[in-house]
Amino acid sequence: MTDLELTSNLEDYRIQDLKEEPLRGLLQELNFKTFERTLLSHNHIQKSISGDSPSKDAGATANPASSSGTSHSALNEIVFVEKSCLVAEFVEDLVSAQDLWGFKSETGIFFADRKTVYNLSGDLHLLGRAADAKMIQWKGFDLKELWAEIGCVTPMGSFDGMLAAYVLKGGDSTRLDQVVNNTLGVELLDLTSPQKIFSCLFELEEKLEKDLKEKSLWHIYQDFELPLIPVLLRMEKRGIKIDVTFLRKFEVELKSEIERVEKDIRTLAGEEFNVASPKQLAVILFEKLKLPTGKRTKTGFSTDNDVLEGLDHPIAKEVLEFRELSKLKSTYVDGLLTLSASGHDRIHTHFKQALTATGRLSSVNPNLQNIPVRTERGQKIRKAFIAEQGNLLLSADYSQIELRILAHISEDPGLIKAFRDDLDIHTATAAEIFGVNLKEVSSEQRRAAKAVNFGIAYGQGVFGLSENLGIPRAEAQGIIQRYFEKYKGVQAYIESTTKQAHKDGYVETLFGRRRTIEELHSKSPAIRKFGERAAINAPIQGTASDLVKKAMIEIERQIPVPMLLQVHDELIFEDTEAQLHKYVGVIQKAMEGVAELRVPLKVNTKIAVNWDEAH
Repeated sequence: MTDLELTSNLEDYRIQDLKEEPLRGLLQELNFKTFERTLLSHNHIQKSISGDSPSKDAGATANPASSSGTSHSALNEIVFVEKSCLVAEFVEDLVSAQDLWGFKSETGIFFADRKTVYNLSGDLHLLGRAADAKMIQWKGFDLKELWAEIGCVTPMGSFDGMLAAYVLKGGDSTRLDQVVNNTLGVELLDLTSPQKIFSCLFELEEKLEKDLKEKSLWHIYQDFELPLIPVLLRMEKRGIKIDVTFLRKFEVELKSEIERVEKDIRTLAGEEFNVASPKQLAVILFEKLKLPTGKRTKTGFSTDNDVLEGLDHPIAKEVLEFRELSKLKSTYVDGLLTLSASGHDRIHTHFKQALTATGRLSSVNPNLQNIPVRTERGQKIRKAFIAEQGNLLLSADYSQIELRILAHISEDPGLIKAFRDDLDIHTATAAEIFGVNLKEVSSEQRRAAKAVNFGIAYGQGVFGLSENLGIPRAEAQGIIQRYFEKYKGVQAYIESTTKQAHKDGYVETLFGRRRTIEELHSKSPAIRKFGERAAINAPIQGTASDLVKKAMIEIERQIPVPMLLQVHDELIFEDTEAQLHKYVGVIQKAMEGVAELRVPLKVNTKIAVNWDEAH
């Protein structure tokens, strides 16, 4: 409604007490049991905070929003009072190195000490700058997002409930209500109440710290995750420049290519139809052209890329090309142009630190982890990421880091020797499993060895290798069998890791990060098999993630070259040509020296005007 008569008396807008008995009767009639407990409990908390119902037990009512009424000792004697004040007044009272909580509710950003929740008005960036200067020890949930909103540049984190929960159990830990439920066993039903949110955060700190220390994970949280938050914050703020002119030209080129391929597909189909519609495409492929059907979906036969790749008809190849072109245009070209449409030609991706099961970082808006690199057109997207005028980009990329980690963990003599001798690992593997000299290895043999090397690290079996290489299963079986005959240490690693994972329910990286694998306890053989593949890969991929994070922290602390991006095992920097040439060796040495393995870590570096040429 936009025509209400409003009074100018502020007291008229103050929340009034609920009429509890009629409300309780209505909620019970509607069978809203949880809502009854939550709402009426919230009303008691408001009364105790405002002093309407002074009670010896007032502190006990101000515990986390619990549908079960669970009480927690840390909150039994604390009433969190809400206080409003100006940012400038609040800043004056800040003491250097004090602990300060910051968190968001659905109604805004709030700050707190041990007993008071503050609702601040004014420029929050003033608080951000003051907190930096006074080296405030921040606590909260998703500190990076908080710091970005209040303009911190060099903040210091003391506790982040999101990251603590993430280290305790890898996977999506970005929702406070889920973390509270999983950790404290209570439901945070009211995300508008700063007192309830703070009481939960207050208790999460004690519980998560205790659990992390009991499981020997405290050092992962302290040494890898907490110090990385300000590094990622500054990377997000720097962003990376986009070549808008190049993208617009590429957009026109892709649009023309899409129209050409669509025309070819309709010609092959013999009629007009929506190529982007899986349902219409299925009719063309399986009813009109009578091609062999693959797997079924809820709405009919599947037309996903796996199915298309198995069809022996030119239309399948054309549809795959159409999909590649369409995804490049919509997801990357159009997406990047939209992000730069505000007049700023630097885009600022957001790094997600508490999302993946393996410890890897991910990114959104845009997702830079999934930029296609296997096709020539896909690689072209990287040309759009450029340096500012007068600057260049530096790419520093770990070479075959996961295979080097596999060599270290498995202690396999053959793999270790190949890396120590600085051989091309895929050529060396091909020479071993096909029984030829290094110089006699063919491109097909190297391709097969590469598929095995990377497949082994992901728990790939005979069927996967057969599909990947397009060869009979018997041939794939022979390749894998010869691989394990030559690399017995790898086979021993796979068997021992799988066995230990079934026993413990989790696996660990070299640094002690855990990945819990619940699929191993499934009754489904297929799901258990998936869990076993995850158990084989997680220590390798997780260790690679730990190494990259450690390198990022060390470089940001010691080397005065702005770091912009992290994509898988690659770091991107931007600076003047002179500065990059001065520090490229230092960066390379820092990355290669971040840990001592049985094989040397190797980093490839290149300086260029855009990401594609630097990669």
